[in-house]
Order: sequence, then C-alpha cells, then structure tokens
Amino acid sequence: IISAAVIIVLLVSVVLATILYFNKKNIYNIFEYRKKTTNAMAHDLKTPLAIASLYVANLKENLNDPEKSSKHADEIDDSISYMNKLVNNILEFSNSESDTAIKKESLDIRTEINNYISSIEANLQSRQLSVAISGDAKITTDKKLWNQAITNLIDNAIKYTSAPSIDINITDKEVSISNSVESDISNVSDLKEPFVKGDSERGENTGSGLGLSIADNNLKHLGYKLDVSCVDKKFIAKIKM
Repeated sequence: IISAAVIIVLLVSVVLATILYFNKKNIYNIFEYRKKTTNAMAHDLKTPLAIASLYVANLKENLNDPEKSSKHADEIDDSISYMNKLVNNILEFSNSESDTAIKKESLDIRTEINNYISSIEANLQSRQLSVAISGDAKITTDKKLWNQAITNLIDNAIKYTSAPSIDINITDKEVSISNSVESDISNVSDLKEPFVKGDSERGENTGSGLGLSIADNNLKHLGYKLDVSCVDKKFIAKIKM
C-alpha cells in the first residue's frame, strides 16, 4: 500500500512538473515572439525614417536649386508612403491575430479573384504581367477575411515573380497561386511567420514580411490551411479548404 501511494505521488508530481514546464515554456515562447516582432517592426520603420531624414538634410542644402529640391521632396514623399504602408500592414496583422467575428456568405472564388485582378490591371500592364486563372468553386465563408487573404497571396506572387505570368488554379478542395522565382527559397517554411522575408529580400525595402502572415491568420480563422512551398524555382501558395 505504501509503495502504491509513493508511486501515485511520484506520478502526480511528474504530471504537475510537466504542466508547469509547458506553461513556463509557452510564456517564454510568447515573450520571445513578441520581442522578435517588436524588434522587426522597429527595424522596418526605422529604415524609411532614416532615408527621409537624409533627404530632408539634402533638401535644406539645396533650397536654391529647384530641380534637386524637387527630387529630394519626391524621395521624402516615397519614404513616407512606404512607412504608411508598413503601419497599415502592421495594423492588419494585429487585427488578423485577434478573435474575429465570422460573417459567412456564399461567394464565387473565381469572380472574387477576377474582380481584384481587374482593379490592379494598370499595375499588371505596367509590369507586363499576366494572370492565368483556371477552375472555379463556390464557398460559404467570411468575404472580407477571405478576400484579404487571397489578395495578399496574389500581391506576393506579383511582387516576387521572375516570369511574366502567374498561375491560379481553383478546385473545390484548394486554391493554388504559383509564380516563378529567381532561385529556390531556403527558408520557405518560415515565410508565414511575421516579418520573415525570402533570402534575397533580407535587408531590402521590399515589404514588411507580413502579407503571408496575415493570409495565414485569416485562413486559420476561416478553418482553412495555408501551405507554401518552393521547388525548382516555383513558389506555390496553396489554400486547403
């Protein structure tokens, strides 16, 4: 009886110790996650601020030169626009992490994608890009969250494609968006994490690294899954429904 009691006490102690360990580990992971995102956020905002500050100094030195002054003013405007876009992305990411009320309605996936492609047609033409869409499906979901996710994935493909075309395939079970890239991405499994960028984009003012994170969070809220892969210089973002 004593041996059985000792064993029970030991088992309870092990269980309690295990629970305590994982609780502390989760708290540590949350702290590290917040620390990482805060540092990345500060870094991404600091870059356009530094550029704007530099051009403000140049503008002051060339007030009597209208051509140079105009050029510096344009550079300052570009930096402010870029920073504004970063702030909007951060706010969108914050919203995507929060519990969101789901308002479901029926929508046609191909129609929604075509509407977005039409709205960015000028940008596609300026970059000489085309988007090939195949298949169709109807789903019942939150239109706002879905469209925000799918447009982020399309924008990501447009931004980083190395070929003049992007392929979108729609079925009842999944939607895949694929584009060619200059080289395979070694950290592709990390790209859904906030502020993580592909190898070639590190340290560049090419974006916030939040687009895929926002899409991933939105799709999780809707009960879907986002998979990303990069094989043979082909990047594929796949929504599994």
